[in-house]
Amino acid sequence: MEKIALRSARTVVVPSRGLAHELEAQYPELVRGKIRIIPNPVDVDSFSRPQDYSSSPILSQFNIPPDALVLSFCALGGFERKGLRVVLEALAGFEDRCVHLLVIGGSPGEIREYQMLSDQLGVGESVHFAGLQRDIRPYLWASRAFVFPSAYEGFALACLQAAAAGLPLITTSINGIEEFIKDGVNGWIVDRTARSVQAAIRDAGSSLERTALLGEAAKRDVQVYRQEIFQARWLELLQRECHSHA
Repeated sequence: MEKIALRSARTVVVPSRGLAHELEAQYPELVRGKIRIIPNPVDVDSFSRPQDYSSSPILSQFNIPPDALVLSFCALGGFERKGLRVVLEALAGFEDRCVHLLVIGGSPGEIREYQMLSDQLGVGESVHFAGLQRDIRPYLWASRAFVFPSAYEGFALACLQAAAAGLPLITTSINGIEEFIKDGVNGWIVDRTARSVQAAIRDAGSSLERTALLGEAAKRDVQVYRQEIFQARWLELLQRECHSHA
């Protein structure tokens, strides 16, 4: 059915450059000249940290020291593919346990599995599982950086939401992020290895002031994903398609 749909379509819209390349590689004859890239929207204003926000309730809930380097990781599920194991292995390299990780999302079974892994790696006291949340924003706002060494994404919305929350990204160059991330400017591009992730975390912790500046850059750069821009791009595409086939 995929081939039939692509052969019949006049235009194929994808949310990321990476997905465009995948389609071009798999169906070169069917999509040549048809692909348009319109990134998915991000509710930028909603994810912006309020000036009166205090991280104290969340830090107190998980007994996190106020001077700790707090990272966040967020996924509905699929912790293995999205790189949580790699992050935990990276944390195991910190002797003083100054780095804490908030894990947002996951099924109860998956959370139990990774709690056991955290304990096995000796980082159980530094890894905090918040579970599925109706509102992930307070957990992002309590963090200083967002870590997400995923193996594959169609469009890594969680990363862009974290950027809108003012967090620099520690992430692999995945679909939807490869065109956003600027290494050393709004985050860190890492390999999907514990050593690479650990190096980025160390860099983030070496200067919290610089890390905050990278977060501000991420927040500025994510403005191009605003909902009104998404709507304008679709409207322009639809008008062009209607005029060309009138």
